[in-house]
Amino acid sequence: MSKWILLTMVLLSLLLIGCGQGGDEQTDDNENGNDGGTISPVLTSFNLSGVSRSVDIAKALTFTWTSASNVSGVRYTVCELNTGKEHNCKALGSVVDALSLTVLVENIVASLSKDYFILANKEREEKSSSELNLGLNTVNHMVEYFKPSNTGADDNFGVSLALSGDNKTLVVGAYYEDNGAKGVISDGSEITDVSTAVDSGAVYVFTRNNRGIWSQSAYLKASNTGAEDNFGTSLALSEDGKTLVVGASAEDNGFKGIITDGSEASDSGTAVDSGAVYVFTKSNTGTWSQSAYIKASNTGASDLFGSSVAISKDGKTLAVGAPTEDNAVKGIITNGSEATDVGTVNNSGAVYLFTQSDSGEWSQSAYFKASNTGASDLFGSAIALSDNGKMLVVGAYNEDNGAKGIITNGSEVMDLGTATNSGAVYVFIKDSSGSWAQSAYIKTSNTGADDNFGASVAVSGDGNTLTVGSWFEDNSVTGIVVDGSEVTDLGTANNSGAVYLFSRDAGIWSQSAYVKGSNTGTSDGFGESLSVSDNGKTFAVASPGENNSAKGIIINGSEINDVGSATSAGAVYLFTQDSSGNWSQIAYLKASNTGMVDYFGESLALSDDGNLVAVGAYREDNKVTGVIIDGSETIDAGTENDSGAVYLY
Repeated sequence: MSKWILLTMVLLSLLLIGCGQGGDEQTDDNENGNDGGTISPVLTSFNLSGVSRSVDIAKALTFTWTSASNVSGVRYTVCELNTGKEHNCKALGSVVDALSLTVLVENIVASLSKDYFILANKEREEKSSSELNLGLNTVNHMVEYFKPSNTGADDNFGVSLALSGDNKTLVVGAYYEDNGAKGVISDGSEITDVSTAVDSGAVYVFTRNNRGIWSQSAYLKASNTGAEDNFGTSLALSEDGKTLVVGASAEDNGFKGIITDGSEASDSGTAVDSGAVYVFTKSNTGTWSQSAYIKASNTGASDLFGSSVAISKDGKTLAVGAPTEDNAVKGIITNGSEATDVGTVNNSGAVYLFTQSDSGEWSQSAYFKASNTGASDLFGSAIALSDNGKMLVVGAYNEDNGAKGIITNGSEVMDLGTATNSGAVYVFIKDSSGSWAQSAYIKTSNTGADDNFGASVAVSGDGNTLTVGSWFEDNSVTGIVVDGSEVTDLGTANNSGAVYLFSRDAGIWSQSAYVKGSNTGTSDGFGESLSVSDNGKTFAVASPGENNSAKGIIINGSEINDVGSATSAGAVYLFTQDSSGNWSQIAYLKASNTGMVDYFGESLALSDDGNLVAVGAYREDNKVTGVIIDGSETIDAGTENDSGAVYLY
């Protein structure tokens, strides 16, 4: 056989072998369904079978589902239905081959109106499960209930509170707590409360770990604890939760200025109810310590310095209200001349501004009075700062001017006092050179005597949205009014309360909405406390005197069937703004264990992102201690009258 014939036979054999291999590969591809790039289905229909609250984490949901395949390697993603996302899925978390997953919930109120499903994925194939929404009972069991570690009758835990911007720190004041201890306690020894300093007050610090579980991490007392000092009257937290400011409005020390060497411990008590403020800082290791003790530059008896406090986002600008300060001056003083207080306008009120240097030292940088200082105006009863500390808003809820609307030309100085206790709000701005000036004087669109406009104030982070409470306003309308018709105030629901929304555009303020509760009632006090999210698109309003006996979260409007069977139980109303700028009430909140005269809403804090709402009920009566997430607070024994509680939604 010639070599050419042999070579031809070898090449032919190789070609046949190659073709055979190609045929085998084609057969394998067909078996796997990859005919021309098409994958045969391995995922089948499956169901989201259940959604329940996590056993050990209050604001977490456990999702369970049936299998979508009998092969391994299937990824399951828990989805919140969102038509603006790919596959309509806002992903909350995912697992491979497992048939359950627990995920944290950002906003339990919003979750009530959401639908959920599971998205299964295997290579390039995807399939969605059936959908489920949350039951009201499930969401109501996600409300966390806080009591102090040493619950005591008449302590008024929840009279004040504050949330850090990162949602990881909650501080609660109990200004009538009686323990005689001093300083910071983190070992739990406060539970041996000997009650040796009646109404001295205390503050409780709660922190949330990465799993979403809250626990009490510190118990704070003043460095100079004294009976009836009311430490915890007011609270403010920096964005990162590492700077805490505590007001003690009835503290009695006669000192002036800022003390950091601890000498305030030798409190001489020579200026009864002058008030003081304490600054605490948290180290990188999580340890709290008192870093400063602050008194007014013109300390005076009964000034109640510390009745209100506010702090900038970075914790370096601090404002303190002294609503019953008596100086007769007007405007802004930065040269210290307020120290020669002539005291000729009783209870006119003042606000003090302090700044912290880069080296950590505090100093008083400005002293504020109203442009139309008047006796008993209570300027400084409520205050708020923008994120950068360059806008200060001050309420004077007993101011008497009969004017209406927003005044920027200074004409409020011609105050004739024709609307007693109608109230006013003052806005101050710090310019690029560091100088402060009053930029606006604000009255309501329907100014009325005894309305107490300015009882509460809150401002968005950028300073462009301002909410103001007028807790004794008398109009009987309900809902949100934007057409100005509130000026025909019928006054048929005495002390029902109202909130006024103001917007700033290019430096110019205007009233953008007038807000009432959905179930306006006499003596509800709507607007006694309020809070606004950092972006100004969500705000919460409390009515501590509201009488409905309902419990939990209501989003269907049924609160309008208010039977009024739980006098002064209290309620909170939640509002949001849509993309078109329209406001609406999205939820009505009650305590999980609604009780008469609990005053749910006496204090209120909304997280920066608007996802968390903390509500104080300072006269709640349950005897339990600690953080409860199993709903057992509903079996309220009511054996510690006015001990107080806080609810986190």
